[in-house]
Amino acid sequence: MARQSGTKVEIITSHPDPGDSITDKTIVSQAVLSWMAGISAALKSPVTEDITWNDDPDGTYVTDRPDWLGYLMAMAHVERARLS
Repeated sequence: MARQSGTKVEIITSHPDPGDSITDKTIVSQAVLSWMAGISAALKSPVTEDITWNDDPDGTYVTDRPDWLGYLMAMAHVERARLS
């Protein structure tokens, strides 16, 4: 919400970023695309379409946290299919 409203945010932590942090956008993007492909492959039997989203760092801001209800619903769907 801060980014959307233009509020300046400064993150202060007692654990500084490690020196080996990956900051190259190409490498991070490839890792995210690989993660998406893995999720799609794992859910291929109950879900017929690939799971994708726009992860462009310059794209529209959607949320700052995952939708846990969505994860719960996906797990319930898979479990129901397994028990049938």
